Amino acid sequence: MPRAAPQEANVVRLKRLGIDTYQEPVVFLASSSPVCGSERWTAQARIQVTHRNKSIIATLSVAMSNLLGPEGGVAV
Repeated sequence: MPRAAPQEANVVRLKRLGIDTYQEPVVFLASSSPVCGSERWTAQARIQVTHRNKSIIATLSVAMSNLLGPEGGVAV
């Protein structure tokens, strides 16, 4: 049986904003981010975030303002 081709992950910059979300991991992604459009992610989607050898599942919030800058970076 042929193996599925590995899916290439989208890579974005992480930045801590210091927002208290209690125990809920939340990722803010600029609506202008190419990742948001290419993955067809919408607010409240559950996404996997991996850094080095650790992963978490987080809830996505989409930022419509310039809070995250023009590059559309991610903030956790």
